Amino acid sequence: MEWPQYKLMCDQPEYWSGWMLEQCIDLLGQLHSDQLQAVLSQALQQPALPRPADHQDHRSTHMFRLSLSSQQRCDVLADLRRAKAMGLSTAATQKRGLGGFLEAWQAYAQQKN
Repeated sequence: MEWPQYKLMCDQPEYWSGWMLEQCIDLLGQLHSDQLQAVLSQALQQPALPRPADHQDHRSTHMFRLSLSSQQRCDVLADLRRAKAMGLSTAATQKRGLGGFLEAWQAYAQQKN
């Protein structure tokens, strides 16, 4: 895949970096949202979006396509809002907070199937 097409795909709300998914899985675990945690974990088991040849091969930067139902999207968004209100974070988000998480999930929740 060439860079322009890759960037276009990565900008779609249903594509998520491995890093972002890992952070969401961690937060959902802290909230005991086991079913949603399992759904996101399954996404990481799927093949990542094919990368351009000169892409850094860091798993955290690989992009994965989510295929969640509208209800699951809303449930994750609600849980992440709850996590933010409770002041929860992950080791990787402790300093920067959850900036961008809610906005990304809001965009995905509003996307038409």
